[in-house]
Amino acid sequence: MRTTLSAAPWAGPGARLIKEITFAAALLVFRAVGAIGGILVAANRVGSDRVHGSGLADLKAIIADLAQEGKLNQ
Repeated sequence: MRTTLSAAPWAGPGARLIKEITFAAALLVFRAVGAIGGILVAANRVGSDRVHGSGLADLKAIIADLAQEGKLNQ
């Protein structure tokens, strides 16, 4: 009598199909959650270019201060 490593009931010829369907469903769920999150962010105007611009301006100021103090090229 031969034993297999996987004794799961779905380990038959249709196992690959079940795995593909499960993977597709997971992708669909995560994409839907991402879309809903994106709509909420857009509706509340969170994370706009304004936020990115101010963050980059802060970074530029820090780099300019370091360059002025001579600590940048060490």
